[in-house]
Amino acid sequence: MDEDEFREFMQEALDQLEQQGALLMTEMSRANWAAAQRLAHRLKGTMGSLGCENLHDVLQVLEAGFRETPPAAPTPVAWDALEAAQQSTLVALRAQLSAK
Repeated sequence: MDEDEFREFMQEALDQLEQQGALLMTEMSRANWAAAQRLAHRLKGTMGSLGCENLHDVLQVLEAGFRETPPAAPTPVAWDALEAAQQSTLVALRAQLSAK
């Protein structure tokens, strides 16, 4: 992948995180664990591909909990970790995109 393709991939990942990250929080607040699991899975893959390890790891833990029977609702600590990881990743992606 050349630099322009990678930059495009980063922009798509940023757009995905902005949209689907917010939707994930909404579905979690509604206790819609099936939808939350799908969103966490998609975001986890994208963030892992970019090397955004912190957010990837938080999403991996959440996704595993959503797959349990019955699904495990995120703890307040997990909510905070997700919000912090999303925000720091958004800031980092925006900074990378504006620097080039």
